[in-house]
Amino acid sequence: MELIPAMMTNYALQFPVWLAWLAGLIVAVRFWRQHPRVSLVTVIALVLLLVLSVISTFVSLWLPLALVKQGVASTMVGTILGSINFVIRLLEGVAWGLILIAIFGWRQQQ
Repeated sequence: MELIPAMMTNYALQFPVWLAWLAGLIVAVRFWRQHPRVSLVTVIALVLLLVLSVISTFVSLWLPLALVKQGVASTMVGTILGSINFVIRLLEGVAWGLILIAIFGWRQQQ
């Protein structure tokens, strides 16, 4: 199976980013009592980014192989992957928006 080595390589390349997100999760949980809303928004955003990262890597590697194996035309494979990629990037934009809200949303004016 050529899929497994490709997935492991891609996941290994993403590992440093995953560590940063996990550190952010730990910090958010640590400060939950002092800043519950900020921590909640941060946890939601970081979990969403982590899940999207895992799913998008799997889908981008597995789906083309599965579709080609079923005889789907390469142009249709590209269209399907482009549509899925658009949805994933849209959700990532939402997650980053949540992070910006967590950073700046509850600041008190001086």
